[in-house]
Amino acid sequence: MVLTSSYAEIAGVPLAALGAAAYFVAFSLALLAAFGNRSLWNLFGLQSIVMAVVSAFLIYLQAAVIGAFCQFCLISAVISFTLLVLYLVSRHTRLK
Repeated sequence: MVLTSSYAEIAGVPLAALGAAAYFVAFSLALLAAFGNRSLWNLFGLQSIVMAVVSAFLIYLQAAVIGAFCQFCLISAVISFTLLVLYLVSRHTRLK
């Protein structure tokens, strides 16, 4: 029901495709930061914030507007929030 709703795409592009692109960007930024380009870690943080906010909005849409939940969407939201938590924890802990 969720995947066939009018909220499942933006300008003809499925949200799943936009989500896959967002995960690819997040993975790429994290990988580049891990291999030495530390400045990209803050960009990863921004990416994870945007992903978490969008996920929260989409969960609201599922619960309050559509009245049904998509299991794939919920798993994606958990992953998005996990990425945000990982970034926030990394900002407050330093390896010595």
